[in-house]
Amino acid sequence: MMANQNKAAYWVIMILVIIVFHINYGLDILVPTNIAWLMDARHDWGTHYLGWAFYRDAPWAFPLGSMNNYCYPTGTNIGLTDSIVLPALLLKPFSGILPDDFQYLGLFLLFCHLMTAHYAVKIFRLYNIRALYVVIAAVFVACNPILFYRGMHPSLCTHGFILASVYYYLKPATSANVSALNKAQVVLTLTMSLISPYMWLMMIGFNVILPLKHWIYDKQLTWKKALIYPAVVLFGSLFLWYVIGILNFDTTSLEVESSYGLYAFNLNSFHNSGGFSLLMPQRPWFSWHQYEGYMYLGVGMMLLIVIVAAYLILTRKLFTIINRKKYLLPLAILAILLALFAITNKVTYDDRLLFEYPLPNIITKVGSVFRASGRFMWMPYYLLLVFMLLVIFRNRFPEWLKLSVISVVILIQAYDLKPLYTFRNYGYGSYDSPLDEAKWNAIIPHYDRMITYVPFQNNLLVPADYQDLGFLAVKNKKSISMGYAARENVTANKKYTDSLTAVIGNAELPDNELYITTPQNLNVFGAIIQQKTMELDYLDGYYLFYHKKKGMEARFKRDDATQKKLDSVRNVYSATKFLKVIDRPEFVTDKVKFNVEDLSVKDKFFRIDGWAFIEGKSNNKGDSLYITITVNDKTYIANATQVARTDLTTAYKKENLESSGFKASVVTTDIAKSDYTIGVAISEPNGKWTYVSLGDMGKVEKLKKPARLEKRPSMQKQMGNIDELVQTKKDIKISGWSAFEDAHSDDNEIQVVFMQKELIFAVPVKKMMRPDVTAAQQNKYRYDNSGFTVTVNSKDLDKGNYKIGILLTNSKNGRTSLMETNKNVTVK
Repeated sequence: MMANQNKAAYWVIMILVIIVFHINYGLDILVPTNIAWLMDARHDWGTHYLGWAFYRDAPWAFPLGSMNNYCYPTGTNIGLTDSIVLPALLLKPFSGILPDDFQYLGLFLLFCHLMTAHYAVKIFRLYNIRALYVVIAAVFVACNPILFYRGMHPSLCTHGFILASVYYYLKPATSANVSALNKAQVVLTLTMSLISPYMWLMMIGFNVILPLKHWIYDKQLTWKKALIYPAVVLFGSLFLWYVIGILNFDTTSLEVESSYGLYAFNLNSFHNSGGFSLLMPQRPWFSWHQYEGYMYLGVGMMLLIVIVAAYLILTRKLFTIINRKKYLLPLAILAILLALFAITNKVTYDDRLLFEYPLPNIITKVGSVFRASGRFMWMPYYLLLVFMLLVIFRNRFPEWLKLSVISVVILIQAYDLKPLYTFRNYGYGSYDSPLDEAKWNAIIPHYDRMITYVPFQNNLLVPADYQDLGFLAVKNKKSISMGYAARENVTANKKYTDSLTAVIGNAELPDNELYITTPQNLNVFGAIIQQKTMELDYLDGYYLFYHKKKGMEARFKRDDATQKKLDSVRNVYSATKFLKVIDRPEFVTDKVKFNVEDLSVKDKFFRIDGWAFIEGKSNNKGDSLYITITVNDKTYIANATQVARTDLTTAYKKENLESSGFKASVVTTDIAKSDYTIGVAISEPNGKWTYVSLGDMGKVEKLKKPARLEKRPSMQKQMGNIDELVQTKKDIKISGWSAFEDAHSDDNEIQVVFMQKELIFAVPVKKMMRPDVTAAQQNKYRYDNSGFTVTVNSKDLDKGNYKIGILLTNSKNGRTSLMETNKNVTVK
């Protein structure tokens, strides 16, 4: 009879949980071919789906979770897209027979809710609670606010694993089951290592306290066996992460510097509804990031806590529980430690920082890896729910009183949380992209990859447009150079971006790639537009560059408005309309602070990015910047696009230097019949003009060939670095800095040196201002004049391997030094 009641109660619980799940999500999300609800939601769910979609199309590689068709060419890992490694890994071998639109995230979400209910049932049955009360308690726990709130991250909805760990801890241990209990906990945690590192860290503590309890309190384990279980979990997890690729030994850093405390638990979180309540207002956070610590209890649960707390205090039952249940001490300690980690050392309430205290470096490092620390309050939250419900249902209150209290609590809780349970409303079917898919699909299939510029940007034109472009890429089974991942290889991404910028500047793009950029970055492609080396199109606000393929024109037609826009762009880059032409002005050298951050020069075109402001000026609001081109005794003035540079205000500790940035693309076809020099002009609101020549770095002349050095100079207190080395089929671009440690750099001349056995070749460079070097060294010397860049034609070097060096010469005293670097190039 009892067994039948328990079975019936169990199925009632599952049905009720499914009903509440349907009210919140809708059962349509369980349909594997329904991807609209994921992509329509944008960002979180969208990137979870795209991570899986790209992974299933990626060839198998080691580590098993790696893919380079998403965030190409650096690539990423399925574990870093929150797409849930375990089902992705299991389903990838069957990708060929699965529908093109296929997702498992809806089923996984339902599994999370059912598992939470399942282990809630098992916990309450440990204490012989009536079937009716088990139904009430289990549904109450499985439909708690934080589980539905976290629906945006399915992998973080695995709260059933927390309750399973609590269950294995509370279950009495005997000689017959102690091994099974610990093995079950090991399997739980190892499984979680393939689902969510955050949940894994919450659970790893159970692999310590469970065998500890069985050793100290239950006397069922030796201390040696108590150590074996956590060791197996730790090394097993590390092994799995290595095989999948979440843990590696390259330059990808899992740590986000100085981020611990940003996503902390706010002390108001238990009663801060976050806007999902009919009874409690939304309270402020210290930082918007504290949404990660959402831990709202609901008014019904808060009422229950007040009732139970009053009962325990008045009857002194709390002290009885503490004295009789000493085996709960490790569980309580784990809960306290997780709570402290969630709160962090920056203790906040509402929008106020109450106090802050220092922490050991190891804790801040762990916290910077698991930066969303507010989540770690989940385990204490569930303990609180379970404990309060157990107190109500385990004590000998009159049945009518229990039912009356819990009925009131349920009604209040359900009414209060109505906004949370009903706010979701999603589409069904395939994804209807805001882009003109028909036109995009007329172009994309002809190319192997979609290269976005700037690559690895998630908001190229509009917020989260990586999802729309990524969806087009995955539907056409193409790689794409954008995408979202929890961590990225910053070094590799920068290296590719620098290389791509150089290749674009040289107008040498391969014919198997489609290039996508925005109006803001169009100037980078100036040489390509000016030389007409590629087709140019405009689609949905993006500019497309590609080598025309056979049959494309018949499938993609431009409307009149698009054609006019393209003609306008070509006109801009075919000839620059100069603002004015003046006699060569006086160029100052000591009145303007400036730096050229990028300069690309072609035969009849150059592109320049940098900043400049009048020295001594605290606020340059209203100043306008222009580019000057000086040929003999004439100076041509061209418009520049101003770029806001808030960083300069901070770096130079001024009131406002935002108007200092500039970028420009200038066609020199009609003016530069010979060498010319580039400069910057600043026009102030009062009509005053100030001109500064960029000096050697702005001098454009025929490239000098490498000259052989007969003697190899020694190194004399020289410092420096090669910051960038990009080699293409035609040339080698090298950028960096160098200076004497014990002298100002004002009079230094720099050459890049190619060394091959006894042969040494030197090439003069373009100088670049590097005030950052002066700031970094923090001594009495000025190294602003230490930067350089140079482009060498590969044909001017004999074939072979070369080691790169930097030759430094002081033009006043003749001091010379040669520093070898760790950079090498091979000329074929």
